[in-house]
Amino acid sequence: MKKFCFVLGALLLVILATWGICETVGSDYYNYAGYIIDVSENQNGETVLVTLSGNVESEFIVKWYTKKSAPVKQPFRVGDRILLSTTHFSNQNIKKLKIQVGYSSEGKLFYAEGLDTPFVLATARETGEMYLINVITHNDSVLDDAKKGDTVRLYHAFPLSGSAPTVIAEAGLVLEQAVGDAFTAKEIAFVESKGYSVEE
Repeated sequence: MKKFCFVLGALLLVILATWGICETVGSDYYNYAGYIIDVSENQNGETVLVTLSGNVESEFIVKWYTKKSAPVKQPFRVGDRILLSTTHFSNQNIKKLKIQVGYSSEGKLFYAEGLDTPFVLATARETGEMYLINVITHNDSVLDDAKKGDTVRLYHAFPLSGSAPTVIAEAGLVLEQAVGDAFTAKEIAFVESKGYSVEE
């Protein structure tokens, strides 16, 4: 009997130690990263978040106990980047979450001849000037739904910088599908002035 109690005690100690390590080690790990594209409230007064990761939309429900155990310092806003972990792959039982400032860029998608990486031809809202964004994706699904000339919105973790910005796109939406000749002569001339040709 003593031997059985000793083994049981040792087993419980190992389980508690394992649980403690799992709770502390890797505490910065989140099993989901995406961007908030819609925020609403359901009939129970819970916050409903529609998020985008790659090109896949998901819905998460922030319950009252989530707000207590994983408080956020600012309200949920469309465009913000969200990191979260759930238990048992539930969209409701959020174990922890973190909100970061997110960034997005919009423009017409194209591939340049001879290059594998896509570009977006964007227009500055303030000045109306065109500029090119070189797009890198670590997740092929980001642009799965998009084709040449489509107007896309790309979500990224860092702001644009420099005169020839590059973004690592983590999520993407097609805002408008291309119809007919997607690019004007002026747009094609601008792309060519930067040393690229729009791939047919």
